[in-house]
Amino acid sequence: MLLLAYATVAERSYGMSETYVYGIVPGNTDLKWDKMKKVWDACEEACCEVPKVVQEYFGHEPPDPAGIIVELRVTRPSGKEMEDWFEVEVVDIPGKVKTIRFVRRY
Repeated sequence: MLLLAYATVAERSYGMSETYVYGIVPGNTDLKWDKMKKVWDACEEACCEVPKVVQEYFGHEPPDPAGIIVELRVTRPSGKEMEDWFEVEVVDIPGKVKTIRFVRRY
């Protein structure tokens, strides 16, 4: 089963925004993920329903073209007025992660 999760950091300086941190493992490094994505893509192209097992594998969301999304542990040791920051512990990043994505949602 694909681990589709994220770390959330509440943002004081922007009110209602949140920052998410994702680690991304290239999909072509995981044979099962790659096969499941091919099934998803073929079904989308054929305009037919994606099989339930494939939907469940991806958490009922389309697979991210960048690869497998994994949770990164985020710490939030400090912040000042108009400045919030957080850290990602490098030793906690899985070895296959090649990209780190920071997403801000408002």
